[in-house]
Order: sequence, then C-alpha cells, then structure tokens
Amino acid sequence: MALYQNEGPDLECLLHFEDRGTMNQELVITEKFPLMFRVPDTQHWCGYISVLGKEFSLSVEIPESESLSQATISCSDDMRILLQGKEFNLCEKLTQRSSVLDFLVDLSELLRACVLSDVSGQLGHPTPSPGSINFDRIELITKELRQITNCTLISSNPLFTHLLFRTLEPSSIPFEISVPIQYPLEIPQILGAFPVNVTPIPVFEKRCKQYPGVTDHVTLFDCTDAVVTMTEECSGFFEIIHEIDKTFMVIDPLHPTFSDKHRRIIIEPNLSSVIQFDPLSMTTPPKFTFFGTLELASMYENRLSQNLQFWDPQASITHNLELMFGVQLPKSTSQPQSSSTFDSVDLAGCCGICYEIHPDEEENSEEFADLYCPNKQCSKAFHPSCLRRWFQTQTVQQTSFNTLFGQCPYCHQNVGVPIR
Repeated sequence: MALYQNEGPDLECLLHFEDRGTMNQELVITEKFPLMFRVPDTQHWCGYISVLGKEFSLSVEIPESESLSQATISCSDDMRILLQGKEFNLCEKLTQRSSVLDFLVDLSELLRACVLSDVSGQLGHPTPSPGSINFDRIELITKELRQITNCTLISSNPLFTHLLFRTLEPSSIPFEISVPIQYPLEIPQILGAFPVNVTPIPVFEKRCKQYPGVTDHVTLFDCTDAVVTMTEECSGFFEIIHEIDKTFMVIDPLHPTFSDKHRRIIIEPNLSSVIQFDPLSMTTPPKFTFFGTLELASMYENRLSQNLQFWDPQASITHNLELMFGVQLPKSTSQPQSSSTFDSVDLAGCCGICYEIHPDEEENSEEFADLYCPNKQCSKAFHPSCLRRWFQTQTVQQTSFNTLFGQCPYCHQNVGVPIR
C-alpha cells in the first residue's frame, strides 16, 4: 500500500473498501485518474494518465470473463517510446495485479521513473503535441460520458473526437458523436444512418426551459437523448420495416440500413412495388409505385385506388398490404408458401437471361429486371444490361432514336432497350 501514501486521507480511506467491487474501484480510479473513463458494461478503460505534468493516451481492455493478465494495452507513441525495453516489466505487472486500479498505479510509478530518467530529452509527443490537447475538455467529456445511461459507448479515439455509441435494445442502432476540438464552445455532431434528421438542439432547448442555468452548452447527453427520442418517435416505422423484411420477398434495398425508408417487394411474376413510408406518420398509408408490364401495373393501380380507403393503422402490415393488392403476397424464402401462392415464386423479380434479381457486374449491381417483353403471353422481365448484351450476340438487331431493338429470347417478339 506504500504507493498510495501520498494521495491524501480521502483516497486512502476509499482504498480500504476496494474489495467492495467494481463500483468502488471505479470511484477510486476516477479520483486518482480523472482523465480515465470506463466504457459502460465492460472492462475497457480509456483516456489519459497524467505523470509529472505529462499526459499519456492509454487504453486497457480486458476481455469478458478474463483476468487482467489477458488485457490488451494500447498507448500513445510517447508512452511507447518511454517504455521501450520495459515490456517485460509491464507484462509482469499485468500478471501480478488483480485489479485495473493496482495496474494503473504501478504503471504511473513506472512512467514517473522513466520520465525522470529521460535526461536526454528524447521523449516526444509526435501525435498530438501536448500544446494541442485541451485536458479541461477531455475531463469534461469523461465526466459527461459517465452520466450517459440511455446508450452504450462502444469505442472512442484517444482525443475523444469520435465516440461510437449504440442505442439500447430493441432498436440497437449504431451512431457516432463527432466532438469538436473546441468543445464545449462548438456543438457536437450526430452521425448515423437515421430515417429522419437528428440534431441535439431541440433536446438542449427543452432541457434549458426545464432546468434553466444548469448548463450553458449542448452536452453529450443531449446528443444521445436526441437519438433515443428519434428511436421512440420512429418505433412504429422500425417495427413495420422489420416485419416486411422478415415476411416478404424484398428485392430493394439489397443491404438495408436504418435510413432506408422504402422497400421494394415482389407481388407476382413480372410485378413488384416500391413502398415508401413516412417514419413520423405511420398512421397514414405509404406511397406505392408499381413496376411491371403496363397491363399488370395498371390493374394493380386501379385495385389500390379502390382499396386504399380500407387501410387500417391498427392492423399488421401483412394484412394491410394483402388487402391493398387483393392477393396473398409471396413470402420470403424463410417463410412457408401456401398452395395459393404462385409456383414460380423463386423466379419472381429475376431476369429472364441471367436468372438473378441484380446483375453480377459491379457497374450494374443495383439494376432491376424492369424491362418486359410486350408480348402478353410472354411478358418476360430482363435487366437492360443483360438484354443489350443478348442483342449484341444476335444477327438481327437495329438502332433507332438511342434505342437498340432485337428479338425476345423466348418468343422472338421485338423488344427495345435504351442504349445507355
């Protein structure tokens, strides 16, 4: 315990209760190393350790259910320079100590000795220099991070300019808070794939009205609270989008994010529909756009105009969509198909040449099979790029008004495709 003798009676008193668990240990670490912060629900400590007026970036991450000896240590270049040749000492301390607090104290003593012995003055601060770090800012950020309970901090860079969070279940949406170097004088930015615009300003203004004079700047909690508010306001949208993805044959987007407000689903062979939602107004019907042969698209548009009045905000999206379209929609490959669902469901939305929903080529990877044979008995769907390549292999083809004409591979009906 000799290492703690010079830290004052309050800290010494706290140390006697160290065996009470992680919470007491965290209080002691916060007292002794105010620039260190523990990522909630983890054994990952990050921040800065101060020795003789010099601050060193440090990260100590202990895997779940593992001991301190299995920890991963990351540090700034200047600390790495100081500890060159002392790696064995560092590993020995990790093995011998049972708590992060003990290790940090030992590490600070080792760094103190190294700084004092650095008579050559070779200790550097290449990235960043000490003058470029505002440690009042970092102390403020670590203090605010300890107060955040509505989101989980996933990671941070040493300067705390990029903080990666995730909202709590069930939404579990990842997002980033970009904290300016001039914080708190400048407002942090919220970055993420959201279906609506998210800014901390309304949350800050509301808090100022409720608790005037508490703080004069937009805090990190304002940022996380703004994201949580968005997830609550858009909860109905997220639930419906999740049900569509789980239930129906979705062909767009290929890799959906939380910002995608539409889904394109298969209705029947040679017909699909883009359904566009307003995430903040889920009580009103979405917008529908049909893609298919003119005859099919026109038939379903008429059917939709008749059934739209029966849209029920209290019913499931499955019930509403099948009511709007007047058919039992084909389900995703993970859902069982009833006998009333069309037999060629696996080919729905696929090109009649490459048999894929999207072409393999990278330049056309988001192209759809939206070009149809005009022969009603055929009505095969094709990717424009696939049909262009097919026509180029045929002897009978012609070009007119920037359109390439050739014969359908199935029924030999004349079909036109834009050249580009």
